[in-house]
This record gives sequence, C-alpha cells and structure tokens, in this order.
Amino acid sequence: MFILHSSDGQSYPITREITSLGRSSENDIVINDNAISRHHLNFFIKNEQIIAEDAGSQNGFLYNGNPRREAIKLKEGDRLSFGRNVYIITSQNFNGVLDFKSKPNKKTAPKNFGSETIEIKGIPQFSNKRILIYGVLGLFILFIALDNGSSKFQATTLNKEEEALAPLPTDGYEEVRQAQPKTQSELIALSRYREAIRDYYNDNYAGAITGLQTALTLNPSNEEARAFLERAETQLKAQIEDLVFYADKAFRLMHYRHAKALSVKALNILTERTPGYIRKIAQENDGLVDNRANSSQEDTLSKLPCEQTQYVDFCKKASEILDRSRSALKEKDVLK
Repeated sequence: MFILHSSDGQSYPITREITSLGRSSENDIVINDNAISRHHLNFFIKNEQIIAEDAGSQNGFLYNGNPRREAIKLKEGDRLSFGRNVYIITSQNFNGVLDFKSKPNKKTAPKNFGSETIEIKGIPQFSNKRILIYGVLGLFILFIALDNGSSKFQATTLNKEEEALAPLPTDGYEEVRQAQPKTQSELIALSRYREAIRDYYNDNYAGAITGLQTALTLNPSNEEARAFLERAETQLKAQIEDLVFYADKAFRLMHYRHAKALSVKALNILTERTPGYIRKIAQENDGLVDNRANSSQEDTLSKLPCEQTQYVDFCKKASEILDRSRSALKEKDVLK
C-alpha cells in the first residue's frame, strides 16, 4: 500500500490497482481545492510499483518541480505538486522525514555578495578602497615596464606580422569542412534527429519514430538514429499495451470516464501512426463547437481501421473499450 501525504497535513491511502483523484465526488480521493480539476490524476499500482498519470486536467502537475503530463513511475519520497499543495508519495512503512520544500534549480548568490569587504577563509580581509589603491599602483608599474621594452617588442612584432601575412595551408580547413554537414539534406536530417530525440525523452514515442524515420531517409548513414528508432518502436508498443491494459482494468472497475480517457489516448497514438487518418479527424472536427468536436473525434477514433495500424489487437481492444465506456456513460449518439 502507498500513502499520498499533503503539505496541509492530510494523508490519503492508495490501495487499489486504479485510484482516481480530483475535485469531483466520483473520485476515490476527493480534494476540495478549486485549483484542482474534477478529474486530475490517476494512480496505478502494478508489480508493486505506483504510476501517476494526468487524467486530462487543466493545469497538469509538477513531478519533483518539473511539469509533467505523461505517466511516470514514482519512487518513495517523490514530490507531486498540483492545486495549492505539495504531495509526497511513500510506502505504508515509511519512517523518514517528509520534505515538502522544493529544491531550487539555480544557485543563489552568497550572503556577502555586494558587501564592502571580501571574506575568504584563511586569507586576511581587505577593504575595497585598499584593493583599488593596490590596483592603480600595479597598473602604473606595468605601464613603465611595457614602455621600456617597447622597442624590442616592435621589432619582434614586425617579424611576426610578416609570418602572419604568409598564406596558411589549406589542409586544416579541409578537415574542418569535412566534419560539418555538406548538404541541405544533412542539415535538415540533423534537425529532425534532434527533435526526435527530444520527443523520445518526453515519452512521445510516436512523434520520435516519425522524426527518426525522416532523419534516416535524408541521411541513411546515421547509425544513432537507427538505434533510437528500434528503441522507440519497442517503447511505443509497451506504452500502448499499458494504456489498453489499464483502460480494461478501469472499465471492469466501472471507472468508465477513466477507461474512456485511456482508450482515447491509445487510439490517438495509433492514429498518429496511420497515414491520412489524423487529417480525417481534423476535417470532421473543423468548425464544430467543443462538445460536438469531442464527440465527433471519439466517433472517428472508434472507427479507426485497425487493420491499417501496426498493432491490430490493441487497436480493436481500445475501440471496444471506448464504445462500451461511452455507452455506459450514455454519451454515444446523444449529440448526433
């Protein structure tokens, strides 16, 4: 069992495989905070690990001080910030100290920053006025020394200038040019590769795959892009599998809104990997009001041609959960 501790002194046990949190009384954990959405977070327990995921909230949440929307595995002592409070997740047997203070990301200036004296351990203190006097004397002595040696310096400089004006060998320049992209295609490929890596580390595996495929089309010799593509495809399959698994769990526990949200998310990912179908959704939703657009999108997602997707079984299961959840919520066909 896990416990969610709030900075206002409240504690909320998390014992079920799926636990919902929000302002609405429909949730397992109800928090009366106007800054929290009606359905804000979902917690999942799988293999003795706890996972937190945004449930479609307006403001999302912070994970250890960083904005987060995607699912994340939590460790004991991790901080979640949403609404007006900070929350810490622990196990039931946790005996440590709860630290609700966020850690600063930037170093602060020392306390004596801008003071009139400089204090360093083991070194005598000097006032700014004394330092200024020593600095002026040092510059004066340096000026005299430079003036005495100016004739020798000028003679040496003339020889150096003659050497500097001689043409330089081009071998070094050729080597530098070879290390840089030579064509516009290579520059575009590098840009797509960097964007794809950013998507990969933000858990947007579908976007990462599209970007990596483009990068490899433009520059097939990029072996790092090829390796990341294999890893992204593996992660994408696991991501869709988890979404469908938890959507099915939520439906069997009669958490129909959560089941619908998870199945829609899985189908949206599959849609991104189905050429042309995402354009169809955009065209059908164009000009519709919000509620009607959401209904039209869900209708279109439920009709996704699963045979054209990479994961046919997951697609069919997600479509089935979406239809059954909407029927249970009496949403289907209401706005048609």
